[in-house]
Amino acid sequence: EVKFNHSIDTIQAVARAGQRWVLISDGKIINAERHAAGGFARGHVSIKTAGRILIIDFQNENLLARFDDGEIVASVSDLITLVEQDSAEPLATEIIKYGYRVSGLVLPAPERLTTPQALRYIGLKAF
Repeated sequence: EVKFNHSIDTIQAVARAGQRWVLISDGKIINAERHAAGGFARGHVSIKTAGRILIIDFQNENLLARFDDGEIVASVSDLITLVEQDSAEPLATEIIKYGYRVSGLVLPAPERLTTPQALRYIGLKAF
């Protein structure tokens, strides 16, 4: 069951309409670090949430969502996205910056994309 920290009607509607979307956290971006390596934009974004920091690591796309205490919330092959709260627009990794108020959403991967064979190509170790 999806739990909402506060009422953000548009983002709640997206989570509900998606049937499987899960809202993992709301908060404010307090740090965004990126660098180019091997032709990819790599880095992480830190989001201050109620009580914890959510960290999202990326390589062009969001790869891993984890809290600062080590709890892993989601990883590829799940679809992890940040949505700007005021506009409800998804944020690409190259435009994320300090100060945005965001909601983190996860669409769990279909079962066939979570098999060991699939994860060899699209799991964290593939990146």
